Amino acid sequence: MKETSKKEEAYYKKWEITRERKWLYLLVNGSVYWGLPMTIGLFLVQTNFSIENMHLASFLKLLALFMAVGLAEGWRQFKRIDAIYVSLMDKQEIDKGMAALRLGEKWNYENLSIFKDADQTLTIQNQLLWLEDDDRDVEKLKETLNVVYEDYQRLEKHVNFEQFMGNQKVKIQLVDNSGKENLLMEKLIVKD
Repeated sequence: MKETSKKEEAYYKKWEITRERKWLYLLVNGSVYWGLPMTIGLFLVQTNFSIENMHLASFLKLLALFMAVGLAEGWRQFKRIDAIYVSLMDKQEIDKGMAALRLGEKWNYENLSIFKDADQTLTIQNQLLWLEDDDRDVEKLKETLNVVYEDYQRLEKHVNFEQFMGNQKVKIQLVDNSGKENLLMEKLIVKD
């Protein structure tokens, strides 16, 4: 991900408020800022800039069409900006988590609980367990451990986290978190 400028960061901080008023954003940025200029422009071109050819009914038809299309355009813009915002917030969350790990603290990220052992091995544990006590055969435990590993791999794709990890050993652990905290299964990953 490219680095963001101070101006972009300020914009995305304001976006947190804007995203709560999605319909207002769609109406203003889609229908008004996009749909209205398109309506006026096309109406003037269709009428050859001649007052005699301008009729209110044809203007209102174009206005209704471009206001509706403007909502769709506003939605497209909203989704694009919101995806960047979510990605930026995720980066900040990961940076905070890495700082916590450097201080020897535990970091909770999504369904993962992450901490360093005494031997500096990074331990990744599940926070939730989706299996009932009577449904814990070896295959289901392996499958669940792989889900935790896939969550870790998504985290590992972030450039900052990948650099932070370097060649550290990683333990993926599946724990029974129903109050017992029993280790059910473990997988050790050694990076070259």
